Amino acid sequence: MDIRTANERELLNLWEETEKSMKPTTRFFMTILKDEKQTPNTCEKFCLLQKQL
Repeated sequence: MDIRTANERELLNLWEETEKSMKPTTRFFMTILKDEKQTPNTCEKFCLLQKQL
């Protein structure tokens, strides 16, 4: 479909289809980012261990 000749309804449908296909991926990456922020990385773990000793 040529975007220049597409009408508003076609563009809206295309947008919704794209959004639907992207949602699982976005959710997947957000989960990974959230998990990484919550669990300390190796350096943080090492620093925590040093403080406890």
